[in-house]
Parts: sequence; C-alpha cells; structure tokens
Amino acid sequence: MTREPIVADRAWQQDLRSAQALVLRPGGAFLAAFTEAQAAARAAIGDRARYPGCHVTIANLAAGNRLIDLETRARFWAARTAPLRVVGTAVETFPDPFRVLHLQIQSAPALRQAMSAARGAVKAAQLTDSAVVPVEEWTFHASIAYGDGIPADEWEQLTAPLRATLATPAVADVDDAEFVWFDESGERSLALPLGGL
Repeated sequence: MTREPIVADRAWQQDLRSAQALVLRPGGAFLAAFTEAQAAARAAIGDRARYPGCHVTIANLAAGNRLIDLETRARFWAARTAPLRVVGTAVETFPDPFRVLHLQIQSAPALRQAMSAARGAVKAAQLTDSAVVPVEEWTFHASIAYGDGIPADEWEQLTAPLRATLATPAVADVDDAEFVWFDESGERSLALPLGGL
C-alpha cells in the first residue's frame, strides 16, 4: 500500500536529513479524525505552522547509526510485536515551550510495551536512540501541526478553539510499522509487518 509521506515539503525534508524513526501509520477512523482536525488547523493557523502526515512515533533514532543496522533491529522488533490498536481521544497541545497540536492517544499497555521493546532492541545492538522521555511518561500522539516560532500567547489564541475531546473515540488497528529515514533524496520508508512472534 502506498502512503502519503510524513513530510511532503522538500525544504522540510532537507531540514530532517539524517533523522530516523520507527512509526505507526494508522488508518480508518483515526486517520479520518486526524484529517478533519488538521484541516481545521490549516484554516486557523495557515502557513505559520508545518503540517505532517499522520504518524505515531514509537522510537526516534539518533543520527549516526548505520541504516543497515537500524533496519535489522527494526525488523527484529516488528516480527516480535503483535498488531497494535490506537485510540484517538482528543485534540490537544503540549505545555509551553512546545508548539505541537496533536491528536492524543489513549494510553495502553501494548503501546508502552512496543515502545519499550523498540528502545531495547536498539540498545541491545549497541545503537543509540534519541529518547529523553521515559516510556512510562510518554504521551502517545499524532502531531497535527508544529508551530515553532509562534509566540506563546498567539499559539494559545490560535489553538484554543481547536482543542476538544472527540465525540467518539477514533480507533485504528495497525498491522504494520514503518522505518522512516531522511537523506539527500528526501523521505524514505520501509514497511514492516507486525508479526507478534
């Protein structure tokens, strides 16, 4: 299945050169809720923000790791991870100084276990991730808009009307993950079926 890129803008892709991540790409009702929320954000904020494609980060991987090594560990992780369910519950923002409007995801033991296992797989191979937030404290989310550079008071005014609890939780069952990286050619990705061995 061909998916839209997470980052379509060429200049933004170049800003992300050497970035690497393991992500989920939910569809179904979750994607529909994300798309609706992002359309509202575009109308309210315009081109002052950046708008990524729908994705849920499981692991951000530090630059400098060899791609072949990360791909091997990502395959190892995916084969041992059962399909995952994501449930969107609200459109929210993170506290200052962050400027991220996001679709918040209901905390679930399976998601935390998947994140912990991904970090463990990377470290077991003596590779490095860029995690700074402990797994148990991570807020799972799908970023809708990045407002870097917008003053705090303006960001609050722009996003306050957008924040809301969803009338109906937005659910998606995810059967594969993506290993995503950026190089001089732009965004690249590798689909990884979740096997649950």
